[in-house]
Amino acid sequence: MRAIAKRLGISATALYQHFDSKAAILHQIRVYGHELGQREVIDRVAAIDDPVDRLRAWGQAYVNFSRSNRWLYSVLMEHEQINYSEMSDDELATHLQPLTNVRSWIAEGRERGVIAASVDPDMTTLRIITTVHGLCSLINSGRVDENHPIAPVRDLSTFVDEFIDSMLCTLRP
Repeated sequence: MRAIAKRLGISATALYQHFDSKAAILHQIRVYGHELGQREVIDRVAAIDDPVDRLRAWGQAYVNFSRSNRWLYSVLMEHEQINYSEMSDDELATHLQPLTNVRSWIAEGRERGVIAASVDPDMTTLRIITTVHGLCSLINSGRVDENHPIAPVRDLSTFVDEFIDSMLCTLRP
């Protein structure tokens, strides 16, 4: 909590004057993070017509979001598990929106014939989100970069693009 207070330019004591618990603080940070992610990731790719191209752009935007907002991303995705039962219906819908969008894009791609009919939208959504999250975590922790002692990545942007393309090529009919 001291780190959060320091980022806000206030004392930890002042932070607790506005929130009754650490969970309440993290909850509010997550609400903000999901709203920001919606604007910077989902809204930016929503108008792309082809569902596979939309998924590709989503993956790139997601990685960029995680790199531009490392601390916030860590709070959103790498802190303790969220208690979904304590969320309102609106909060839960907001929190799950990225998964809902990816799933609907996969289903749309199946309907339009650009994603194989054999692709299960539910499990594929989980695989895509998990895979891209793993990539973000590895990049943000410095485990995928140009200075890696065994497998240096010469151009991170190209690596991300090729990584996402290799993930999505398995969806095509």
